[in-house]
Amino acid sequence: ILEAYIKNFPTYENNLIESYVNQYLPEEMHGKLKVGDDEVQKIDQLYKVKIYNFISENDGIINFDEFEEIEIPLDTEDKNIILENGYIFKVLGEYMQPYFYQDDLIVFTKENFSSWQILDRRLVLVKINEKYYLKKVFFENGEPYLHCFNERLYPKIKIDQNVEFIAILYSQLKRHIEKIKF
Repeated sequence: ILEAYIKNFPTYENNLIESYVNQYLPEEMHGKLKVGDDEVQKIDQLYKVKIYNFISENDGIINFDEFEEIEIPLDTEDKNIILENGYIFKVLGEYMQPYFYQDDLIVFTKENFSSWQILDRRLVLVKINEKYYLKKVFFENGEPYLHCFNERLYPKIKIDQNVEFIAILYSQLKRHIEKIKF
């Protein structure tokens, strides 16, 4: 949101950043960001990460052979989770709206898995017959199913022994609010 405000009100960039820091960051971090007349120094270190595409109108399949590497700032907690135990996907298409929009970056992380029940109504990364998918988990009459975002074209899949849980949606790194339509 801050990036969008700065883009639309560039002459107020320093005021916007200072207000954001004062409102949303802990006091001990206030001194670590310098807001000057001409520049803003960020404390976050850049880390090279792989970004995989997720085409929301397709069947949810993920091709891990195709990715782009970019450098992004990560705080210590996100760095450990993402670099050691996570996946980042770029949302392509409009089928995840209003939750995620074109070019949003979403993070999935590996977690201990005890049962499908705890994943009801969650977005997961799964492996089915040596292929990887991003799908929604929904229970119907006590049975778990995987759903695509484009449910009109792709049927739901009953979760059975062929479905291997890999990771769950953890966070969002980048939001392009200029794409939001009202």
